[in-house]
Amino acid sequence: GKAGSSGELKQLFDLLLQARFDKAAALRAISALGQAARLRQARPPGELDSISELLRTSDEDLRAAAIRLAGAWKMTTLAKPLIAQAGDKATPPAVRQAAFESLREIGGAEVMQALPPLGTKQNDPAIRREAARTLALLDFGKALPLVAMSFGQEPIDLPRWRRGLERTCHRVGLICSGDVAASMATLQADGTSSAVAQEAMRD
Repeated sequence: GKAGSSGELKQLFDLLLQARFDKAAALRAISALGQAARLRQARPPGELDSISELLRTSDEDLRAAAIRLAGAWKMTTLAKPLIAQAGDKATPPAVRQAAFESLREIGGAEVMQALPPLGTKQNDPAIRREAARTLALLDFGKALPLVAMSFGQEPIDLPRWRRGLERTCHRVGLICSGDVAASMATLQADGTSSAVAQEAMRD
């Protein structure tokens, strides 16, 4: 991932799509392509939408890895199928988490519009939690109502949110109570910038 020309990345991607690797080698290839994207902003030349073939594989590990690669490549053209996988209660948990992580990396209007509906009470609690956290990392202000709604409807990872909110309050010089909902209200009233809040909510 740290080395390799664009031609070598293309060859690696082609071999991956041609199913020339066993599972272990395929996972290593996907990891190398992802590292090249994240560390060097390097991607194989040419059409990359064919990665979508791996988003439908029955192997959960390969599927999750391919989904993360789509996020590393910021494949906006794959936002729709990733949204569908993130919002499907039949999606395996590891695959769902990978889908939400990739949606966060891709961002954009389509993703921002899709996340609030995924956080409504009609959806599975696990989906709502991930939707709220992903939206918070993209736009903290827009996520506050979604997160607040979640507190009264199912258990969420309160320690994680409490730590993140405490860091946010500290960074912007506000005094927030230990109550998560009250802290969110304080930040919303103060108009805390999304950039500060996003960083603080990361573990």
